[in-house]
Amino acid sequence: MAAHDYTKNSYRYFGGKKNVIFDASDAIKGLAEIGEDAKKVVQATVSDVRSRGPGWIQNGVKKEYNVNPQGEIKKSLVSVYSGGLVNLGGFDVDNVTFKYSGRFLTPVHFGMNPTRRPKTTPYSITMEVLKSKGRKTIHGKSGLGKPFLAKNPNGPKTIVWQRANVGGKVVGRLPIVAFKTVSIPQMIQDGKGETKPAVQKELTDGIKKRFDHHFDRFMLR
Repeated sequence: MAAHDYTKNSYRYFGGKKNVIFDASDAIKGLAEIGEDAKKVVQATVSDVRSRGPGWIQNGVKKEYNVNPQGEIKKSLVSVYSGGLVNLGGFDVDNVTFKYSGRFLTPVHFGMNPTRRPKTTPYSITMEVLKSKGRKTIHGKSGLGKPFLAKNPNGPKTIVWQRANVGGKVVGRLPIVAFKTVSIPQMIQDGKGETKPAVQKELTDGIKKRFDHHFDRFMLR
């Protein structure tokens, strides 16, 4: 990955931003073919997908990832828009598309411990990215120096750094590079564009509940 340089190339931040387009058409198709007489039910449900979908996606991410603060997920949502049509039982409804964009997060967002540089050395730094994997020691990127804690010159937090590889080896105190993990978009879809199972389940369950609600509202009144 390309590095973005700060402070006369002394500090480098690997990464940048990751984008993902999340298409809800598969989940919407799960409403099944119910016929023209239930069109209002589907349309009302799809409207709920547009307004409630981001919350369902956030819940799916939270079930798998220990990301904190959770506002990072909401902040990564760039836009919600209609992305074409989905055919259901002889009629079309609007598809819903969510666009997420976010930077690669530092261990601070995953319960990094310790949060400040200890007075004694050596010390280990841990974080918990995946809830299923538990807390892990940060060993850093291969080919760089041992991870250590220091203040971020572009923010108030202490973050994880590594001494950079210059000419095939790590020499001197500078330059250093910030250690990064994953982005919010990567927590929603994998590298093949497949929706993460936890996110898909939350979306599917949410749509089913809203469909049942609107079915009772329009069909059983």
